[in-house]
Amino acid sequence: SATLEALGRLSYHRLAEPGEFTRQAHANGRMDLTEVEALGDLINAQTDAQRRQALAAMGGGQRRSLEAWRGRMVRALAHTEALIDFGEDADDVTEAALSSAVGEMREIRREIEAELEDGGRGEAVRDGVRVAILGLPNAGKSSLLNLLARRDAAIVSPIEGTTRDVVTVSLQLGGMPVVLSDTAGLRSDSEDPIERLGMVRSADEAAKAHVQLWVFDASTPVPPVLDASSAAASPTTATAVTATSPAAADSAAGEDADGVGAEATGGIAGAPLQLLLRNKVDLSRGGEGGAEGGDTAGGVPSERQWRISCTTGEGVAPFLDQLGGIVRRLYGSDEGETPLVTRARHRQHLEGCVAALAQFEELASLGEAAPLDLACEELRTASLELGRITGRVDVGGTRRHLPRLLHRQVAADGISNWERRSL
Repeated sequence: SATLEALGRLSYHRLAEPGEFTRQAHANGRMDLTEVEALGDLINAQTDAQRRQALAAMGGGQRRSLEAWRGRMVRALAHTEALIDFGEDADDVTEAALSSAVGEMREIRREIEAELEDGGRGEAVRDGVRVAILGLPNAGKSSLLNLLARRDAAIVSPIEGTTRDVVTVSLQLGGMPVVLSDTAGLRSDSEDPIERLGMVRSADEAAKAHVQLWVFDASTPVPPVLDASSAAASPTTATAVTATSPAAADSAAGEDADGVGAEATGGIAGAPLQLLLRNKVDLSRGGEGGAEGGDTAGGVPSERQWRISCTTGEGVAPFLDQLGGIVRRLYGSDEGETPLVTRARHRQHLEGCVAALAQFEELASLGEAAPLDLACEELRTASLELGRITGRVDVGGTRRHLPRLLHRQVAADGISNWERRSL
């Protein structure tokens, strides 16, 4: 502090503003926007998965992929513009160059679409995997939340309808960040407007969740369909105590030893994965806790069902181990792998890029009647969308790139026809 005070007395010294060095690094081209964002993510990281993802992005993983795509787009744009400018006068600027550009842009579009269909892994690691606890009143949802959070985060009472709002805690499971939400109990016979409002919020939380954790008393039967939106409807129309059909979840999830396949996705890219907990097994020792007709209950296969007691802790440890494995399998990344999409703005710009590339392909494939000027505009839009992700948008870069490409073509082929005419 003495050193800072001494420096502060000098007229040409001052304390840096928060983030000023990072802002200068970005302004001077030493860091792009993805690296700046990754630095903020690293500072705020609370789990190993978040730290690994942030460090990979700070190392330029996202930037290299985006700039590689953008470089190929700029080259394709330069070739297409060369066809417009010199196509009638030069024999070496042919339709074959346009056909090659269309094929390459189609390949890039498919690569980006594959990144967009990642199930929201990057966003889930950064923001936390959303797990919603759902079920009937007094099934032990709040007790489960307190047990996992290891503190009294929610009020526990034998009175039905105690939880009226969404109670959220953040924790780690299997090294992954998890946002766990306790919700209001779902039942169709409530006339209390406040409780019904709480159930509407429960349905909203269920729809946003990556994983739905349904909790039922082990002594009560499980309904055939688990759907939160039905219970959140008006009392006259609600027929089920239960945001997605299990069939949709199963279609997105291939079963394996952990009860969930690598293809399973939730929340952003597909139906939330549904898990079933039978609580209070210490009070129900006979039979299978209301499950009838085989291993499947509520449309949830036996591999995704557990019997626990929040009071005695019975079955809780195996359940947490398997839940952590499911979360890692769904949203964890391999060592050294850098998810390309870690923010909503990344997804928005990549979707805009895909749409522009599709338009370019359509316009450029119209043969001799192809409006190449419009096709070039779509390709320029696609390039700008990628540039907005990294923060390096150069409107004039394409025009400056064109002479370099033509110079390389001349160096490779010797003096071209159009250059001979100019001589």
